[in-house]
Amino acid sequence: VKDALECIDWSSIGNTKTFQGAAFLSIATAIIAEHSFFIWKQAPSKSPNPFKISFDKFKSSAAFYNIQNPIQRVDQANTEVVSEIVKIALDNCLREF
Repeated sequence: VKDALECIDWSSIGNTKTFQGAAFLSIATAIIAEHSFFIWKQAPSKSPNPFKISFDKFKSSAAFYNIQNPIQRVDQANTEVVSEIVKIALDNCLREF
């Protein structure tokens, strides 16, 4: 796990200084982790490559841009933040079926 986390430049996708930045990073992490598990499950190993591949795919995906507006709406609305963040992550999975 440590190798997988250290092979990623997290600052290239956001920061945690604002609610929107922290929400984006949380959602991105969930999407990347889910996708990397999908890749890893096809060929289990101790390599951080599935995580790195998923990170790169996320950065070039529509999800990278699609989650910005819903995060802004959550920040401005008086809604249940946790459930909305989970919904945004689930709506933007990098699935490959």
